[in-house]
Amino acid sequence: MKLRNMTAIYILKGDKILMLYRQGGKVVNNVYVGTAGGHFEPEEVNDPKACVLRELKEECGLEPEEIKNLTLRYATKRLKDGEIRQNYYYFAEWNAGDKELTSAEGRLEWHDIETVCELEMPLSAQLMMEHYVKIGRFNTAVYAGITTPKGMTFVELEDMQRGEKLMAFPTHIVAAAGYVFDKEGNLLLITTPNRGWDCTGGQIEEG
Repeated sequence: MKLRNMTAIYILKGDKILMLYRQGGKVVNNVYVGTAGGHFEPEEVNDPKACVLRELKEECGLEPEEIKNLTLRYATKRLKDGEIRQNYYYFAEWNAGDKELTSAEGRLEWHDIETVCELEMPLSAQLMMEHYVKIGRFNTAVYAGITTPKGMTFVELEDMQRGEKLMAFPTHIVAAAGYVFDKEGNLLLITTPNRGWDCTGGQIEEG
């Protein structure tokens, strides 16, 4: 099963949110998505912030200083077409004055935050936005979401080692683990100096 990592950014200006009506996309097409977004490059596998800033520059011509308070708010997962699709949704505030934007990916439009959920969006983005409008925009929490046939289940992320809620720019690490059993059903574990007993695995490397 393959893993598809993607980012998106939603830019806010007062009670408006900048949406892109994406046309000609490889994964989504003829629906509304964030201001900009796309797939990770190999060197961005552990850095969704770098990915979303690159996409913002490539698709909209916006520099980092033309937005402010860039924050990761949602990390979601969905199983679709044999892939686990992971989306990292960032929000930021407009800081580009009267600059006019165009996008080669489609049509950029400012929409009222109160009615934005009426737009047609990809499923995970739709469910995320509904949560953001009702709950997320009134706090600074970071949420994990799992898409199911019944909707999306959200959990507020916390750093369990420190007992503190994650804020602003949480570290993003992609890792893999494997469970090995022998013929009798015994599980193979390894012992580590810092974590004690654990299964085999580790952080995914670039490329």
